[in-house]
Amino acid sequence: MLNRIKNKYMTILSVVMLSLSLFSCEEDEEVVKQPGQMFRPVRFSVLETLPGQVTFSWIPIKDANFLLEISRDDHAFEVDLKTQALDAGTKEYTITDIWGEVRYSARIKSVSNNPEVKDSEYSVLSFVSAAENIVRSCASAENWITIEWDAAIPLTHIKVTGGAETTIQLTASEIASGQKKIEGLTPGATYTFTLYQGERNRGTVSVTMVTNS
Repeated sequence: MLNRIKNKYMTILSVVMLSLSLFSCEEDEEVVKQPGQMFRPVRFSVLETLPGQVTFSWIPIKDANFLLEISRDDHAFEVDLKTQALDAGTKEYTITDIWGEVRYSARIKSVSNNPEVKDSEYSVLSFVSAAENIVRSCASAENWITIEWDAAIPLTHIKVTGGAETTIQLTASEIASGQKKIEGLTPGATYTFTLYQGERNRGTVSVTMVTNS
């Protein structure tokens, strides 16, 4: 009789221990489950801005590729949108050929390699790009100035301010040579010459013309 009761309690205890063991395994499985969405890259920032380019940095997310986007607007991501896919482990990247002294927006997200895991939300920032100046040299006298620039850049026109504002359209030969002589200026006056490629400001030079001695 005593052995029968003892065996009964041992059976109940075994069932309880087995149930606890199964519950523990279920908890462990919950802990190791992969999240349903990637974490966004943290500490996304502008590392350096130079004329015509910008370098971004961030802390990489394990087992994730990245998608970096930049646009010439304020968080709209519509104007002159540039998109760059980046490999896992990348922690900085430089984008070139950007306009000078313009507000840009940039964003980056982690891209999942697992179809069952969603890409992350974006980390977003904005910045003002560095000024660029492609003017190589200039020479002036009393009433004229010759401006030289990098001939590899196809300028369209030069805006002259200082007195009445004037826009000078460049000829094909001037664009090819990277040089323009502007005449009819006033001795002693100060002028600013801004070089444009379409709407893009590519450089500026200010000069005070000499006067007769």
